[in-house]
Amino acid sequence: MHSYFTHKINNNRKFVSILLVFSIIFFSISIVYVVKKSYQNAKSAVPGIVESSYNHQFYKFSSQKFVSRGIMLYAQSIIKQETATLPEISRFYAYVSITFFDTYEINENMEASLVAVRKVINTLYPKYQQITDNVIQVFSKTLLPLQINGKEGDTLDGILKWLNSDRPLSIPSEATVNKVGWENIPMNKLDSPTAGTWKHWILKDNINLDFMDQPAEKNGRYDEELKNLKNSIKILTQLQKNTSLFWLDNKAVVGIWQDRLYDEVDNSKMSEIQFAKMQKNLALALADTVIEIWKVKYIYWSPPLRYTNSELANNSFMSTSPRFVSEFAAVGAVASEFLASNLPDQKEVFIQDSKDARDSGKWGGVFLDSDNQSGYVLGQKIANEILPKLN
Repeated sequence: MHSYFTHKINNNRKFVSILLVFSIIFFSISIVYVVKKSYQNAKSAVPGIVESSYNHQFYKFSSQKFVSRGIMLYAQSIIKQETATLPEISRFYAYVSITFFDTYEINENMEASLVAVRKVINTLYPKYQQITDNVIQVFSKTLLPLQINGKEGDTLDGILKWLNSDRPLSIPSEATVNKVGWENIPMNKLDSPTAGTWKHWILKDNINLDFMDQPAEKNGRYDEELKNLKNSIKILTQLQKNTSLFWLDNKAVVGIWQDRLYDEVDNSKMSEIQFAKMQKNLALALADTVIEIWKVKYIYWSPPLRYTNSELANNSFMSTSPRFVSEFAAVGAVASEFLASNLPDQKEVFIQDSKDARDSGKWGGVFLDSDNQSGYVLGQKIANEILPKLN
C-alpha cells in the first residue's frame, strides 16, 4: 500500500491535489464534530459545571483511602459551585456525614450507605442529580438500587424526615432590622438571618450567652480598635498575608477543618467506620457551632467593616452577616479542641491552626480584636458543652 501511494505521488499531481482537498475536508468535519459534541455536553451539564470536568474528577473522589472521605470531597466540590452561606454549608456537610455513618454502622453495608447518601445529596441539591448519581456509583462495585430497605431504610427515612422539617424560616421584617450601618443593605442579601433558630444536632440546650462581651460599638472601644486594625494592616508580614488569604478566601471554613482531619489520619490504620464516625462528629459539632455563632450575630447586628469604612471595602471576605462574632475564630476553637481530643499527639498544631484562623480576620481587615477574641471564647464555651456529649 505504501508503494502504491508513493507511485501515485510521483506520477500524478492531480491525485495529490485531490488527496489534499479530501484531507482538508475530513479534518474540517472532524473539528466541527468535536466542537459540536463539546457544546452539547456543556449544555447538558449543570450550570456552572461541565460534566466532562467532573468525569476527570471521579477518580479524585474514589481514590481516597476512606469512602466517607471521598463523599465529603464530592460534597465540598458542590459547595464550590454554589453561593451557599456558612450555616447552609455546615448543615449540608452534617447531613452527608451523618447519613453515611448512621446507615453504615448498622451492618457495614456499603451499597446501602451509598444509596442513602445519594438520596440525601439529591434532596438538598437536586440540580446535580445526574452527576451525583454517577459519582456515587463510582464508589460501588455493583449497580446500586434505587431504594434501600430494612434498618438502613428506616434510618434514611428518619434523616429525610428531619431534613424536610429543618427548613430556614422567613427573613426578618424591615422593622426588626433597622440598625445603624445596615441602611443600604437589601434584606434578601443577608447571610442566613434565621440560622440561629435551627435545630441542634448535639447540643441539648442553647448556650447561655451571659458570658459574652459586648461588641466594640457597645463598649466605647470601636474607634480605638479600628485604628489598631488599620495600623496592623500596614505592617503585615508576608506570612500573615498568606495565612489570612488561606482562611478568608475559603467561605467554607468548616471544610478546611474536615480536610485537616483527613490530613492527619490518611496514613493511619483507622478503619472506614472509625473515620466515618470522626468525620460525622466533627461535622455535627461545627454545624451546632455555626448555629450558635449566627444567633450571636443577629443579636448584636454589628455591620461588616466594609459597609462603614471605605478603606476596608475591598477586602477578600465578602460576608453579609453581622461582624460580631468572628466565625473563623469560633469554628477554629471548636474544631481544634475536637481534633486535639481525638488526635492528642497533634494538639499543639491544631491549637496553632485555630489561632491562625482567629487572627486571619484581623490581618485581612475584616474583624476587630473584640470580634476575634469573643468568637474564640464562644467557640471554647461551645466545645466544653459539645465534646463531653460526643465522648
